[in-house]
Amino acid sequence: FHDKASKLFPPKAKVVEVQNAQLDIQWLDIPVVEKSRYRLKALPDNTMGFQSQGFTFPAGRDFDGEKLTDFFNDLPKFTDGLVRAKGVFQVLGTWVWLN
Repeated sequence: FHDKASKLFPPKAKVVEVQNAQLDIQWLDIPVVEKSRYRLKALPDNTMGFQSQGFTFPAGRDFDGEKLTDFFNDLPKFTDGLVRAKGVFQVLGTWVWLN
């Protein structure tokens, strides 16, 4: 699966198949590589016309939940043609998923 993971966009640290939601706790120790902002002009084999943009923040970065929620709520006003925005953020020491 590592070969598959490295070829995905954005590249993933690990891709696995699980049964009955059984995860290996050691997967949490896989190092996260911080990446700067990236954007493709066109995705390979992109027949749907969608583009992707992503960010990776430094480990331990804690976000203001209210400001983050406001940002996601206002994002369609700032981004023409936005189809989807999602993210996992640390807020007040716990993890929050926004989609």
